[in-house]
Amino acid sequence: MTDSIFLLFIRWFFWQAPVEVLRTGRNFLTWTWRFFSIGYFVPRLFAPWHKDVSSYGRGFDLARFLHVWGWNFISRFIGAVLRLVVMAAGLVVFIFFTLLTLAAFILWYVLPILIVGLFFAGFITPTLRI
Repeated sequence: MTDSIFLLFIRWFFWQAPVEVLRTGRNFLTWTWRFFSIGYFVPRLFAPWHKDVSSYGRGFDLARFLHVWGWNFISRFIGAVLRLVVMAAGLVVFIFFTLLTLAAFILWYVLPILIVGLFFAGFITPTLRI
């Protein structure tokens, strides 16, 4: 026996559509996480920028050692700063999509009730007479 159109609508409205809202939100969150490479950058935070490291060479020369060590430190610092900026921007977008998904999920259930309530409130409130 088939369900009535009303029961199909109820099933869709209260179960299928909210699952799709959450699935869409999860897709946006996954896209954000991958687009900004947050999971990739975290373990490589202090890696040199574009693998730009200098070799210390053979033997020991204090001036050359300090020069190469300083350049390698600067390369790692630049890499960390740029990765942190990208990850911070990614986290801002991630939080935005999280809040947007939650708002869409909550509004899915609240707006029909609000529409009906405002419809009946329009009959109850007195009209303005000018």
